[in-house]
Order: sequence, then C-alpha cells, then structure tokens
Amino acid sequence: PNRGICPSGCRPRVGPNSETHNETLLREAMEFLEIYYNDRHDEMKDSKGFLPKEERMAEVKMSIEETGSYEQTFDELEHGARVAWRNAPKCSNRKYWEQLKLLDCRGVETNEGIFQSCLDHISKAMACGSSECYISIFKPAVPGTLKGPRIWNDQLLSYASYRSDDGGIIGDPKNLRFTEMLKERFDWSGPQDGRRSPFDYIPLVIQADPELKPELFELPLEIARPVHLNHPRYP
Repeated sequence: PNRGICPSGCRPRVGPNSETHNETLLREAMEFLEIYYNDRHDEMKDSKGFLPKEERMAEVKMSIEETGSYEQTFDELEHGARVAWRNAPKCSNRKYWEQLKLLDCRGVETNEGIFQSCLDHISKAMACGSSECYISIFKPAVPGTLKGPRIWNDQLLSYASYRSDDGGIIGDPKNLRFTEMLKERFDWSGPQDGRRSPFDYIPLVIQADPELKPELFELPLEIARPVHLNHPRYP
C-alpha cells in the first residue's frame, strides 16, 4: 500500500462539526496511533516501555477523558513530525522525511531555556557544514487557552532591515516592520557597535508563557556560518 495515504482515517469531515474538544482529540489520537503502530511496530516492539497497541490506546483514551489531553512518547512525537513532513505535498524536500531528528524541548520552561534550545538546534543542524534535518518541539499550548511558549520571529535566522537616510532600505525589506518593532518595544536598533550592515541577524524575541514578559536575545555571530556568494558581473 501507499504509506503516504492514511488507510485508517484522516478523512475530510463534511458539514458542521458537532464534536466536543475531547471527542475530536480522541478521534485524531486514535487515527494517529493506527498510523504509528502500522509504521513502527516491528522496529519498536522489543524496545523498553513500548506498549501493545490496544494497551497504549486505552492509556491515551483514559488520559484524554481525565485531563483533556495526553502526552506522546518521544518516538510517537518524532514519527508524527516525520509523517507530517512526508505528507506535505508542496514540500520539495519531503523525500528526506525519514532523516528528520527530534530535539525534545517539552521540559523547557523559561525564556533563557528556550533561547539555549534554539542555539542548540542551529548548532546541531549546521555542525557538519551543511544543513541537517532537525525539529525542536516545545511544550504544547494548554487546550482551550492561549497558554504556551512563543517565539515571535518567523525564522531563527533572518536579517534585520533599516531605513537609510536617503529613504532606501538596508537589509531584508521583509523584516522592516519587525525591526522597527524591536526599536519601539525593546530599544534595539542594530549591533551594539553601531555598525549596521545588510546582514545583521535579528535577535530572537521569546515568551515562554503569555503571563511572562517577552525577552530579546541577540544571536552570537558565530552561531551560523554565512554563505558567501559571488557573481562575475554584479559585485
């Protein structure tokens, strides 16, 4: 069978959704566990702590009924991320889905901890000189609330953007508004030495919980090696 198509669910629902939160979560959890055990049972069956499918399903069902949520094992979470990539039809790199490695950051609780996890992610991904496939996953949002960790940036590595005296743009124009927000809210206007360039990394703004103040963290210059491009006619 085509493993890229789920044989046990994941079908579109037509009409108004009358399910409760717990009913939806339970249905989706059971669908995922069907996929997981179909894909991973033979490899994982002798691993310590690996439960038979029926026992694991009963455990998840009880957790959802009692708490409105459940916690995936490391292997479930990693395989779920891989399957999501495998089934992303518009991603040209999804052929590498089996190489995706999980960095489990669900126990990280602080802004500083999240920042260090981001540095660890970049360091591991770039360790061999070319990008490897990693995903860092932090603790999930509390169901039905906005509580959960947030990284305000849309990418870990991106370049700041500034307005020049002549009205032009220095850096990545896409990030102009975000860079201006950093000035307004965090008093950040560029590198500490005052020397702006088109290739200044934007600091990360991290908020481990909506009730905590967001913090700005500057990325060390050595965290990612720049790729130098040259063109025979355009310097």
